[in-house]
Amino acid sequence: MTIRSIDKQRTPLIRALVIGVGAVALLAACSGDGSRLDDVDLGGGVEAPVDGGSSGDEVQAEEPAPEPEAPASEAPAPEAPPVQLPDLQAPVDDDGLTTEEWVVLIIMGVAAFALIMVVVALATNHSDKKKAVQSSQNRRVGELVGLGHWILDQGSVEVLRATEAQQLQTAWLTMRARSIDLETRSASLARTTDDRDVSEMVLRLAAEVAGLRGSLETNVSLRLDPNAAANTTLIDDTTRSVYQRRQDVQMDLSRLAAVRA
Repeated sequence: MTIRSIDKQRTPLIRALVIGVGAVALLAACSGDGSRLDDVDLGGGVEAPVDGGSSGDEVQAEEPAPEPEAPASEAPAPEAPPVQLPDLQAPVDDDGLTTEEWVVLIIMGVAAFALIMVVVALATNHSDKKKAVQSSQNRRVGELVGLGHWILDQGSVEVLRATEAQQLQTAWLTMRARSIDLETRSASLARTTDDRDVSEMVLRLAAEVAGLRGSLETNVSLRLDPNAAANTTLIDDTTRSVYQRRQDVQMDLSRLAAVRA
């Protein structure tokens, strides 16, 4: 037997030995890390990818192909929104206000208008009453001023100028009646008026007229006395007092007439 024939006989044995050793190593690797053998090339050797920490003899099994995903189930159809029926009790108008709200607004408006009318009516009534009171007061003051001027310019003058007893007596009675009338009216106006100034003025006028009436009464009594010739000095004194009283009445009448204006 030649060396070449011996080599030919060894070659299948060596190949078989190498394959056996590789198979044992592959089985050991699979049992150690849980990987499985995917492809063994018995004719040309063992092909196995090497992992980061494994030696070159270890064969890494290919990962299984991902299973096809199950088709996604169809999304449920959206539910139809519930139908909202119009509220028959509170319908909505174009402005967004319900009929009830409009009714409330109308009622409030009517109430506000009525309140304003009441206030205006009360203010008007108060103003009318005030004007009426003022008008009545002006009328009464005017009557007093007119009566005072008659006493000042006519009544007292006629009493002073009378020469006969009968004429003097008649003038005096008329003057006295008018003076008392003025004093009564002045007191009445002073009690009823709300104007304090007017009240004080008419009371002062009444007092001055009463003083004039008293001076005239003394003068008339002396002049009607049968012994008047002996009382000339007293008569002259009372006459001067009458003129002084007349000036006081004139001043009061002027102030009162200015208030009336």
